[in-house]
Amino acid sequence: MKKLALLMGVIFGVASCVKEASGPSLEMGNSIKTVSFSFNVKPQADIETRSIDIGTYQDDEIERLDIYVYGEDKVLIEHVTLSGNAIDGEVYSESLVEKSRRTYLFVANLDAACAEYLAQNTSDHLENWYGYIPYSENYKPNKPVMGGTAYAYFDSDKEVVVDLYRYVYRIELGSITADFDDPELMNKDIFVKRVVLTNVYNIFPVENGSFPYSCGTAESLFGDIWTFDFELFGGGYEGYKPGYDAFALSGTYDLGASIVPDELSGKYPYVLNSNQSVKDKGVLTVDVTGDLFEATVHEFDNENGEGRICSSTDASLSNVVTVNKAFYGMCGSVYYTRSIIWGIDNQDSTVKLVVEVSVDGQTYFYPIQVNYPQPNTVYQVQNITLKGWGSEYCNFYTPNNDVSLSTKVLEWNNNMIEDIPVGYKGDSFSDIY
Repeated sequence: MKKLALLMGVIFGVASCVKEASGPSLEMGNSIKTVSFSFNVKPQADIETRSIDIGTYQDDEIERLDIYVYGEDKVLIEHVTLSGNAIDGEVYSESLVEKSRRTYLFVANLDAACAEYLAQNTSDHLENWYGYIPYSENYKPNKPVMGGTAYAYFDSDKEVVVDLYRYVYRIELGSITADFDDPELMNKDIFVKRVVLTNVYNIFPVENGSFPYSCGTAESLFGDIWTFDFELFGGGYEGYKPGYDAFALSGTYDLGASIVPDELSGKYPYVLNSNQSVKDKGVLTVDVTGDLFEATVHEFDNENGEGRICSSTDASLSNVVTVNKAFYGMCGSVYYTRSIIWGIDNQDSTVKLVVEVSVDGQTYFYPIQVNYPQPNTVYQVQNITLKGWGSEYCNFYTPNNDVSLSTKVLEWNNNMIEDIPVGYKGDSFSDIY
């Protein structure tokens, strides 16, 4: 495990909500016990050998740590915020009367308004809608939101190590290669325009268990462990199922409580880069800006020659475009998966990694399902190979002349995919890769 480098200095946010301690009263002769906490950033589920040069991605940095302390009656006793200079080791201690009990929720890198909102909620709220936080307010490069829990019984002086888990996943893409079955396509002017992570969740439960009774493991944060058997990302292994259904996420939401700070009083989209209901050909919706744009979009400057993957005039072109990009998204839940082959009115709404290309000036798409992306996990896609024509729609493939299509389920049960072939097979549009 990697030792946490916490940017800590002074305690500047003590007692956002202070209640009387629910443990034994402090009387003459009662023994005082001290529990000291230190932190590890839990290593991400990762591939063993890196083959993509994406540069340095230090996504274990912490600039703020909010500590929520609950008594035996599940009432918040105090809220402490740590920030400042980098240190290692013990960063937080509490001394209480012997036999006191406390439950702790630790959340790293929340913005101030969301941290305040979380402090105002009851522990019961943490188990329902009100414990949800907008992701769009909390994305910071290299500083993902992390969480951990702990339970302490003050029967002796002790040290407690808390594991902090990232709520986000990371998808690394190395390159895109053109190897079309139709040789005529290899002689067209084709540019890769963008690669976009779409249908990304914009809401997450800070704690998804029966808080404060389920503490100390990732299950406390992310929910039950399920066995998945979906194609591509999320296929064929156990993972966590965060507590909401992405198929129900449409439109906008507000936090719905009277305790919302002014900074959070607006409405938020459920989904970022939402293309769940796109009905227009050649349209790929990207509605994020700033840091979230950097996290979910990679663009090529086609006007200056970037992204050219095939040429009608240059036979020496390598037909490979280097991407070397890491995409980030918030973990979410899809209780079942659908085929990516649908009509306009019956689309799949899972997260997609979409490659947008231009073929002689006309736009086509290669949507790749990202089923059940797991928190605290790195996925590496070494290459995507364009094998056939793409779809005219960014979110799904549609059959031609009512021909029923089938899709191959890849047997992938680890964090690395060497290659993903994409596109329609042949010129009959009767099947896809």
